[in-house]
Amino acid sequence: MTALPGETMKRFNKTTDFLSKIKPYLIRPTFFIPIKGTPLFDYCKENNLFKKKSQITNHFSESVLKFDALSDIEILRMNTLLPWYLNIKMGLKEYEEFIEKFENFTYEEFKDKMTSILSLDKKLSEKNKGVEHYCYFQNNLNYLVLNKKN
Repeated sequence: MTALPGETMKRFNKTTDFLSKIKPYLIRPTFFIPIKGTPLFDYCKENNLFKKKSQITNHFSESVLKFDALSDIEILRMNTLLPWYLNIKMGLKEYEEFIEKFENFTYEEFKDKMTSILSLDKKLSEKNKGVEHYCYFQNNLNYLVLNKKN
């Protein structure tokens, strides 16, 4: 889960460190959504962390919270490119150059690149066949699967 209150790149790196060590077979990257009546919802409300409702177009592709340390595009990129960040932590440094290719896009431009990301991920996964790595499951940005060494 990304985009928890107080999310920073340092915290995201700790999350990817942890996931790359425990190597779950299937990952469903999601944005944190505070549930009314919970202490985290109250915390977000008290600290004015909610975006205005008019700013949110899709709860599945963007965070409902605003962040001091990260922009919306950084949060979206972290969530979307999670398999590539994990692969870097697992020693596949070539994924760094592909993350860099998507660093200078605006939020809308990045959202328009989802098909390109899936296509590139498929090519990278083929290239790394036989090497343990994460990729999108069945060409779906909503699920990541660990391809084991074969």
